[in-house]
Amino acid sequence: IRHTRAHMLCGIPYHAVFSFIFVLAFASITGVGIELYRRKQIALATLVIYIGVYTPLKRRHNLNTWVGAVVGAIPPVMGWTAAGGELLCAEAGLLSATLFLWQFPHFFAIASIYKDDYKRGGFKMLPVVDTHGLRTAHQTLICAMALIPVSLLRVSREIGLQHIPFIGYVAALD
Repeated sequence: IRHTRAHMLCGIPYHAVFSFIFVLAFASITGVGIELYRRKQIALATLVIYIGVYTPLKRRHNLNTWVGAVVGAIPPVMGWTAAGGELLCAEAGLLSATLFLWQFPHFFAIASIYKDDYKRGGFKMLPVVDTHGLRTAHQTLICAMALIPVSLLRVSREIGLQHIPFIGYVAALD
């Protein structure tokens, strides 16, 4: 792919075992090793999903972006738990939801610009298989719009629901 060919690993043939070893070695060398996270299982699951599901799926089906978004939404939860937060709490869920939803507008914009490169590389990204761009635009718009209430919920948890009338009203119904 033209826009990534200068990346360090682009000249090396891809192999899942090499990728796994590289990620573990890089994490250990940089001091961000899996052992530093309170939730080691989350870090390991992220690696397994990324290497075992997301990476092979990129060449097989356009749902790869959804799997990649799950993988991308996990690191904030790892950071939250490493800093002492609970794994299953609203803050971790809202952090994760924010990154999950943000990835679609972000990635689809990039993939739309470089869709010819992705196609040449054999990657089945949605902008590549969606010839008219309607599905890509629809998913981008839905996820971008969903970011609004998620962001408002995050803010409302910090400053109080009473300062955001609509969210306060919805929360009062709960």
